[in-house]
Amino acid sequence: TLHALAALMNRKFGDVHDFSERFLGILAETDPKDGGNSPHRVAEALRHSGVIPEKDLPFDSTVATVEQYYSPKPMVKGHLRSAKEWLSQYAFGHEWLYPVGVNMDASLMKEALKRSPLGVSVYAWESQNGVYVKPQGASDNHWVMCYGWDEQGRWKIFDSYDQTRKILAEDYEFSFVKRYSIEANKRPIGGNWFTDLFMRLFSFRS
Repeated sequence: TLHALAALMNRKFGDVHDFSERFLGILAETDPKDGGNSPHRVAEALRHSGVIPEKDLPFDSTVATVEQYYSPKPMVKGHLRSAKEWLSQYAFGHEWLYPVGVNMDASLMKEALKRSPLGVSVYAWESQNGVYVKPQGASDNHWVMCYGWDEQGRWKIFDSYDQTRKILAEDYEFSFVKRYSIEANKRPIGGNWFTDLFMRLFSFRS
């Protein structure tokens, strides 16, 4: 989810970001012992709570256990303030590309990819001749970013778990697909409606 957000912000605003996965995981109450989390719940945590830079809560050599990764709990107030500041500058949105339970629509995915990277559910991992496939009857158990397709119609995937790019079969069936949006909030941080109106009405050019 965060890689899709970073890619979208880079494309739309030219910004380069590396967001803290630990922060979002904690705020979304991800619990690996309880099967992980849902991409919808993670996206909602991002929409309501915001994000912070990776450098502020990194996944580095000091993190040796799952318990350390998903800490501190409760979250440090300074990090929460930083995330709220991000929310004052940006509005994040997300939605399912098609209703859950409906068969995937490749043409709809390709059209959506013109506007946003997609979050997609996959079965991790089984390959045939270097192309990843979903075995018959297998259930999705991993969330990755889809960013396009190749000349053969095979899906291009970035997997943040091992920081690799993968190619999925053209007929790969994604059970869940999300698209994302990001809009810049033009109101100055700490401003109010009167300041905003004044700036709009009395803008001067040098």
